[in-house]
Amino acid sequence: MSDCIQGTGAIQRGYYRKTRNNVTYPQHRLAYMDKYGPISSDLVIHHLCHNKWCINPDHLKPMTRSEHQVIHANNAARVYYKTVTHCPKGHPLDGRNSKQRYCLECHRQVSRHYRARPEVKRQQHKDYLRRKKEGYYVTVR
Repeated sequence: MSDCIQGTGAIQRGYYRKTRNNVTYPQHRLAYMDKYGPISSDLVIHHLCHNKWCINPDHLKPMTRSEHQVIHANNAARVYYKTVTHCPKGHPLDGRNSKQRYCLECHRQVSRHYRARPEVKRQQHKDYLRRKKEGYYVTVR
């Protein structure tokens, strides 16, 4: 496979766009049409190089949306999250804790912290009222 060709211009919805005959297209779609001819509207363009900004027609392949979804079913994020065994704080990601993209224990700790905050706020308010009564705060007029 030859080198990728980087698109230029404005990026919209994650892809470089170009206007032709008052219609805006993704640049990779135009590049494919320029080399191989028209593309059916029910087909999407798959980047064989996995670089979505590449407009090299040799790296592009038309396919149905369902075929494209099958290819991306094992995308990098899913593969990555299957290989991760611990969260950044060291909690094990196993059992029930491996079913989502966040660590349950970290989530519990954050929830406990925020549930405890009303007590902290109440205490801070009591301290403020006490200081105000003692004349700690002076109102300047």
